[in-house]
Amino acid sequence: MAEILITEDKASFGEMLKSNLEDAGISVYLVRRGREAIQFFRKEKVEIALLDLKLPDIDGIDLLRELKKFETDTTFIIMTAYGTIERAVEAMKLGAD
Repeated sequence: MAEILITEDKASFGEMLKSNLEDAGISVYLVRRGREAIQFFRKEKVEIALLDLKLPDIDGIDLLRELKKFETDTTFIIMTAYGTIERAVEAMKLGAD
């Protein structure tokens, strides 16, 4: 079981996060698309899911909605360089940290 799932379409940023977390001894699984994250959740559970807000195939908020349907104890964190207060509030209302 991976401890952290990273969903990030920018390869260099995703790999940097993965590398730093693995250096800290944390098990990490990295996917590039939201649909990949959904497929992953069908088979595995994680403690933390880091979700990019802007993904090429699904919006990060919509991805959060889909992943929350799996009735998991996962902590969800939305990350973005393009956030607004409205989007942050929307994500928090859906259960993101």
